[in-house]
Amino acid sequence: MKNIFFMVTLFFWIFCSVSYGESAKEAFRGLKKLEARCQAGISYKDYGAALGDAKFEVNIFLESPEAKARPQLTDSIIRAMMHYENARHFWEYKFSGYSRNYPEILPYFVEEEVFRIYPEANKEYKDGGALMRMKEYDPESTKVHISCLLSFIWNEASKELKKAAELLAQK
Repeated sequence: MKNIFFMVTLFFWIFCSVSYGESAKEAFRGLKKLEARCQAGISYKDYGAALGDAKFEVNIFLESPEAKARPQLTDSIIRAMMHYENARHFWEYKFSGYSRNYPEILPYFVEEEVFRIYPEANKEYKDGGALMRMKEYDPESTKVHISCLLSFIWNEASKELKKAAELLAQK
């Protein structure tokens, strides 16, 4: 009986020590895979499934003891996931039929939300923001361009993943 208890305890100790840290690595790996797909030129049609795959790994991590034990890493992973989810939210406008004439332009009422979440996006694309000059409107006018915004958001997610990589490397 003592041997069985010892074996069961040993099994759980080995299992727990192997799985501890794996959920963070898997969440990070899932987000890095999504990052690579975005960098390679993912389509809107494929984005939802890729986002779901990453979200699955992130959710597993968030439910783990490791997430509670490593709050900085957890926050970084959550922020990276938030950026990817925001990209989906803003990208939906392009295909929503909101503007048939200018499908790449975010509606004016969404601009405020974009700049609240991403104040750094409120500059021209050539300067690292998400605004494009809209000669059709007014030569001096700028509008939030969806493709520029996606590039900006995905870049922000990549920055957050770099932070997560540094935190993941710390034991």
